[in-house]
Amino acid sequence: MAFIGAIAIGITITDPWVTRLEQAALASPDGAASPELAAVVEDQRARIGAWALQGIIALMVFLMVVKPLG
Repeated sequence: MAFIGAIAIGITITDPWVTRLEQAALASPDGAASPELAAVVEDQRARIGAWALQGIIALMVFLMVVKPLG
């Protein structure tokens, strides 16, 4: 179930954010971040999604290492 959650977060939140970040970085002038790039970097939805994804990965590693139910 955790694996499916990680995939869902990756597909719906993380991947689109990375695409927007790449596009904004390419459009940004050299030496300074454009307002569009700063807005993408500060996206709260992506930040929450990244933390949730890290938590799910930590949970999966814990379950594989400790095996509390087996």
